[in-house]
Amino acid sequence: MPHVVLKGEMTAEDIWLAFQPLELMEDGVVFKATECFISEDKKTVLVRSLVAEREFPRSFFLKIVQDDDGTLTLCMEKVGQTERADAVKRFIGLCAWQIMQAAPEVTLEKSNIADLVSPPKSA
Repeated sequence: MPHVVLKGEMTAEDIWLAFQPLELMEDGVVFKATECFISEDKKTVLVRSLVAEREFPRSFFLKIVQDDDGTLTLCMEKVGQTERADAVKRFIGLCAWQIMQAAPEVTLEKSNIADLVSPPKSA
């Protein structure tokens, strides 16, 4: 499963509080984040997400989990089992990059999609 682990002073609650809807386009793919929800214990955030590639939309929840060791893990929520398409992996990478830009002390700890954690390509 595609995932990114970030380390730093950012919490799941910080992400929830700072959430703004997002819409990006890159290489003909549309990436959207429309809503953000936080769990009662404030350790898990779900972001309602959509990627549309060649007119084919894939809806899923991006899951951000704050672990006890001070890391944040970004991955797909398993409910619904969205196909792990390249566009979905890229969306996770874009979100991780955006978090790292908002909080420069946050660093990439580990990932199986590290090459996709980068800024959006300009049009």
